[in-house]
Amino acid sequence: MKCGWSRGNEWQSQNGLKEGGIYFQGMTNDLFGNRVAGMEHGFWSPGSGNGRGFASGKTCNTHQPFGRFEDNVWHDNQRFGIYLDHQYSRDLERDQEAHVVKTAQGMESCNAFTRPDGKDNGFVSVIKNDFNYHNMFVGGYSIGDIEFDGLLSVNNLNNGYWKRSKNFAEPGRYHVKNSFFLADPNDGIGSATTLFPGGSFTFKMKDTKYAGSGKLEVPQHCGIYFHNPHNKFGSTCAVQYLFENVDFTELRGDQIFHFGPSDGNPMSPTFIASDNSIDGHKQVISGRLDGFLKVPNCSGPVKKYGNGIVCEGQNIRRLTIFSPSMGDEIKISGPGYDVSPNWDHPVGGTNAGHIWYDHSHGSSGHVDHKYTKGYGIHVVLGETYRISDLQWKDDIFFQLSDPELADVLGNTDEYVNLELEMDGFVESCRLSVRESRDWHNADGVGKEAELSECSLAFRTLGYLATGTHKTTTTTKAPTTPPPTGDCSKCGGAEWDVRCEHGGVGCSACGIKYCRFCGGSPPYDIACPTQAPTTTSSSTATTTSSSSGPSSTATTKSTTSTTTQTTTTIKTTTTTKEPEYDCNQVCGGNTFYDERCWTSSDPHGGLGCNACNKPKCRICGGSPYISCP
Repeated sequence: MKCGWSRGNEWQSQNGLKEGGIYFQGMTNDLFGNRVAGMEHGFWSPGSGNGRGFASGKTCNTHQPFGRFEDNVWHDNQRFGIYLDHQYSRDLERDQEAHVVKTAQGMESCNAFTRPDGKDNGFVSVIKNDFNYHNMFVGGYSIGDIEFDGLLSVNNLNNGYWKRSKNFAEPGRYHVKNSFFLADPNDGIGSATTLFPGGSFTFKMKDTKYAGSGKLEVPQHCGIYFHNPHNKFGSTCAVQYLFENVDFTELRGDQIFHFGPSDGNPMSPTFIASDNSIDGHKQVISGRLDGFLKVPNCSGPVKKYGNGIVCEGQNIRRLTIFSPSMGDEIKISGPGYDVSPNWDHPVGGTNAGHIWYDHSHGSSGHVDHKYTKGYGIHVVLGETYRISDLQWKDDIFFQLSDPELADVLGNTDEYVNLELEMDGFVESCRLSVRESRDWHNADGVGKEAELSECSLAFRTLGYLATGTHKTTTTTKAPTTPPPTGDCSKCGGAEWDVRCEHGGVGCSACGIKYCRFCGGSPPYDIACPTQAPTTTSSSTATTTSSSSGPSSTATTKSTTSTTTQTTTTIKTTTTTKEPEYDCNQVCGGNTFYDERCWTSSDPHGGLGCNACNKPKCRICGGSPYISCP
């Protein structure tokens, strides 16, 4: 049966507001073997944050997982075939009436994170063997923890339609697998084009084929520039697409990718493969980021890949900072950004490292986020980047790529070295993909998220930039300093935010952040209020051996009250060979770390002197830092 949806039906609204042929408010129902044609939507689940009628205040519909959902057909409908709307499936605790069990915190199991550990509360729902044809759209808007397995989408105007998503709570799942996006050129309706999502996550696609006229377009409607007051694209849409056995070879036309459909950010996506999914190439990023043409083994632009830049290594990753606004933009310097800024729309200087604050993104609901907005950019693994124009407003939180992407690619660790600069002060840190993701998701960070090494380095910067020992500034100081306290009764100890995870001299007189410092060993850790002694700034870049992370450095600048003289000295030091093998001498969960017993150690000696070896550091498991 072929129905002419373009002609409509007398019972249909023509404004897109009517229900679907099958309409769900309670998602946990089985739906299999159905066929719907000639409706506004074939299937519609307009998930809402609350129930209706007797269920009002007792359910969170948008987070209810589906039951058995398979072998359904939706065709010749005016708008969507399958329309999941806003659906983030979660592991709900419900009573016999299917109402969410309430705790002192309310409908707690509706939340994005579990308590007290902050794990992802997603529950995977599977849409299996769904067949859509001759509709306008297929998919939904914001969809999380829902796997499309065996999706057959043929000759719809848009064979896929999806705006936002997330990483799966359950490892090994795929957003799309065993699926087909097809367009018969002899059919007068539709194309093979899919408009797929953006965000701070990795979209995984496996064993899937595209054929006919169309392309994969990313990120759909994500980071829209006119949703931001600075009129630049939102930067947290830096999605990573992982292809495993995805076949684009039978697509017609001269392009298989398109960057930035429907006003989405055209600089944000990157496509990654380990096989022949991208003709044997390992990675493609936006051609508008022309500084990456200077990165080794990158070339382009290549028209077939949406005029993207092709790289023969899988070493470019997203870096996301969830934070309050530190101004419309911050600046990143390093590999990929050593070019003159292109200020024309849509680039807006992003090619030269101008990162714009993303006001456009919010939460997926039922979550106590600290921040849902921030900054996003791409970085080359193993390299050093300086992030400047920072301001202290509050703590900030970092994400480098996604642990499951590293797992699939077989990478034990992925990291970058960061130099964070605020008002003439610099703190260095190492950011790893293996850092805790508790209380983290694609929407932001929860209020209980712990401070990573780089978050602690930023807090130290805030202390230095707002402290009373600083004589002058070149920019307006933030109005709210980092958290501080009184250590006057602790015999000369000072308040030190680096004591977040403990360390040498910390917990003086029983107060966590009070630290004995500036004295004789072992208390020769530099005190936070030790004033700068020079009128120059220096940046130390340290290359470490494979036994441990690179050294960190603190850089300070001072100025007189009338003039400012800043001399930059850039040096490169190669770390000497380790004096001993910590794994051999001390056993597992230790590593050699040159930062131990130095004032530049962001962890203040926590875990150092393992088995009486000064440079051996205990790692892994609370309260110690993550192992490299």
